Amino acid sequence: MTYLQELQELVALHARAQNMDMGRCRKILARINSVDQLGEGGWGSEWQREGDSDVAAGKFESAFQYYNLARFPYPVNEDMYASHEKCVTTFMSWATKKGLDLKRLSIRIDSVDIPFYFSSAGKNKPLLLVMGGIVSIKEQWQAFLWAAKKLGVSVLVAEMPGVGENKLVYDRSAYDFISELIDAVQDEADVSHTHIVAMSFSGNLALRQAMDDSRIRAITTVGAPVHQFFTDAQWWQQVPLTTKRTLAYLCKVDESEVFAYISRFAIEGEELAALKIPVYYVRSVNDEIIPPGEKAMLVNNLASLSLREYQDVHGSPNHMSDLQKYVPFTVLKEAGTNKVAQTMLNFLLALGGMKRAVGV
Repeated sequence: MTYLQELQELVALHARAQNMDMGRCRKILARINSVDQLGEGGWGSEWQREGDSDVAAGKFESAFQYYNLARFPYPVNEDMYASHEKCVTTFMSWATKKGLDLKRLSIRIDSVDIPFYFSSAGKNKPLLLVMGGIVSIKEQWQAFLWAAKKLGVSVLVAEMPGVGENKLVYDRSAYDFISELIDAVQDEADVSHTHIVAMSFSGNLALRQAMDDSRIRAITTVGAPVHQFFTDAQWWQQVPLTTKRTLAYLCKVDESEVFAYISRFAIEGEELAALKIPVYYVRSVNDEIIPPGEKAMLVNNLASLSLREYQDVHGSPNHMSDLQKYVPFTVLKEAGTNKVAQTMLNFLLALGGMKRAVGV
């Protein structure tokens, strides 16, 4: 399978998970014959054309979804960089028009500004910090911002290092920025009770930072690499090319150097054993990225593990309906609501705002 074919299959999963028009997406994919080229037939150009068309028609929500796919999985040319910029500005226009109660804030680390979105449910409400994986930008997670007050939590949506507007390099100390995000909203939420929903590789960062930051009280993650992914050279041989190339881009290393470089991200068993907070882990049995041995690492070492498994590929995109219920359920459970009736009421209300929660 070529890199383009792999991207076409992967982006179709992402588009379906975002409830996009799959007939329209298939027509766009049929026009694409190159990832890198500019103009007609180029990946960024063809997706961007659809976004431009929807902006002209006043369809801002679908427009920023198409712009997102235009820069997917990461920008490599002018069209893709321009599409990412359009995605962000169109998202903000749509959010303003729809009356979404959010703030666009930023933190600064090593002369790098890192934008994020924040929606407050009140200063005394727990903080929910949401991050996507190595190919998903923060605009994909707008459903959590809509659901903030319904879930009874303040919501911060950010990107992991190297993704979207987060220009930090994905390196061994990358997880530290999570605490700085929490610091940034400490006057607007009860950050002493922070729950992180972290998809795929950002789940690894969340687990690592939770060892150093006691304000992190729970983690929900879907398909996070823990140890074996970073250390098993044999498994690495069959990891999709998209994953390898994206990691090279985020880490700022040559593709041939990625596996040796990422070994520093491996979490040891004794480190996991020291982590006493609840961890909700969604595992895909047929995961093409995360090796099966990660399950034993989690089960044998985490003190408070809730493991949910699906017969699916990475991110469980074919079980999105169930995930859209399970993820907010874990948030409600850790938010401290003990009254069953109220919990279920909040849960059902939240589902209305979680329709577009996407895969990783």
